[in-house]
Amino acid sequence: MFLLTELSRFLLPTLLAGLISWLVCSVVRRLALARGLVPTPRKRDSHQKPVPRLGGVGMIFAFIIVLLLTQLLLPHVLWFTTELRLSLDRQVLGIMLGALVLLGFGIIDDIKGLSPSWQLTGHVLAALCVVVAGIGIEFITNPFGGPGAVMYLTDPTWNIGQLFGYMVTITPWSDILTICWLVLMMNVMNWFDGLDGLAGGVSLIAAVMLSILSLLVGSPTGTVAMLLVLAGAIGGFLVWNWHPAKLFMGTSGSTLLGFVLGVAAVISGGKLATTFIVLGVPIIDAIWVIISRVRAGRSAWVADRSHLHHRLLGVGLSVPQTVWVMYLLAIVFGSLALWRNSTVTKIILTLVLVGLFGILNRYLIRKTDHA
Repeated sequence: MFLLTELSRFLLPTLLAGLISWLVCSVVRRLALARGLVPTPRKRDSHQKPVPRLGGVGMIFAFIIVLLLTQLLLPHVLWFTTELRLSLDRQVLGIMLGALVLLGFGIIDDIKGLSPSWQLTGHVLAALCVVVAGIGIEFITNPFGGPGAVMYLTDPTWNIGQLFGYMVTITPWSDILTICWLVLMMNVMNWFDGLDGLAGGVSLIAAVMLSILSLLVGSPTGTVAMLLVLAGAIGGFLVWNWHPAKLFMGTSGSTLLGFVLGVAAVISGGKLATTFIVLGVPIIDAIWVIISRVRAGRSAWVADRSHLHHRLLGVGLSVPQTVWVMYLLAIVFGSLALWRNSTVTKIILTLVLVGLFGILNRYLIRKTDHA
């Protein structure tokens, strides 16, 4: 009852985000088709007909608009700090600016294509927006305890000077780790976006799991609100993205998912390990893909059909069946993160799941190679 009562406080922003996302995606899809902004399917794609890739525009618009409205009309629901910038919570403003950066770079990439270096530039700029807003990983905890179990990353801290009346500070270790973490999360979700409804559905599951976890551990209500607004935005998009997809999220959408989920982990107290478990499916899939490509003598960064969902398709599962299998795996990993037991136990069980994930992957590789 406690969880249902608490979650109901965020029902209106969640539903509004879903409605706006659905509407904007509808408009974007029509405009893309009317103007011929529909890329030709690539060899590694599972779809045969051209489909617009600008669904992330709808998700980002919904995410930013609802965050802004919630911040202005329901500030007690969406807050992180008491410091305001332009009459908005400083950290909320940083998150919205980061999402806008991803929107700009994502639209260009989905329409014209960007080199990996320019894509990385966009990821770093988005991460810098939240770092400048004061969001950062302040410490790392050793789950096995012992002396020095907590390593603080805020020393040294350098005051650079005033900018628009505000003191700008740099905490090099914290800032670097935060940027690396967010860039990693954005790329993991970008890689994972390979089937109709896959990245969106798994991210929706992760957002709900993390919002429940945030309530259980007493994180700021802003974390819960942000995650559920993201879940609503994903839900509105999934109406268009379910197989057979009429719209893809594109780069802007996939990077938004990793960005917001990564930021939520940082704001909730640096729960990176927990977020790793919740997002175990895309993260572990990325790890095994890199390993398989390197072992085969290929570049780890050149896209192919070596992801687990491609392997499942290769043994005869349909796209919806494959996506539901991945959803089930995501729920298993998410439930493990919610399980209130020691971190060490969670790590051990996660490693077991990683091993099982690898065994399944190897079995599917042999199966498809002999097919």
